[in-house]
Amino acid sequence: MRVRVRVRVRVRVRMRIALGLAVVGVLGGPVAVLGVHVLHPRDEDGYLAYLKRYGDPGSYDPVPVLPPAGDLIAEGDAACTWMREQPYAL
Repeated sequence: MRVRVRVRVRVRVRMRIALGLAVVGVLGGPVAVLGVHVLHPRDEDGYLAYLKRYGDPGSYDPVPVLPPAGDLIAEGDAACTWMREQPYAL
């Protein structure tokens, strides 16, 4: 009789641990993504300043004239979309 009670208690404890880990895993992903968006907000002006300073890979000189800002932002968004669609390198 005591063996059955111990087994039931062990199974309940293991189930609670497994359920807790599953809940943490399911909630951890969205919390991490929201955390990244909060800690690293989109900075279009900073992106444009970076491109103006380091945008020419062929030299160390700043880029004298940039294309229109809307085109650069669209290209940056396209690059992010492309990167998001790539599989993880595992």
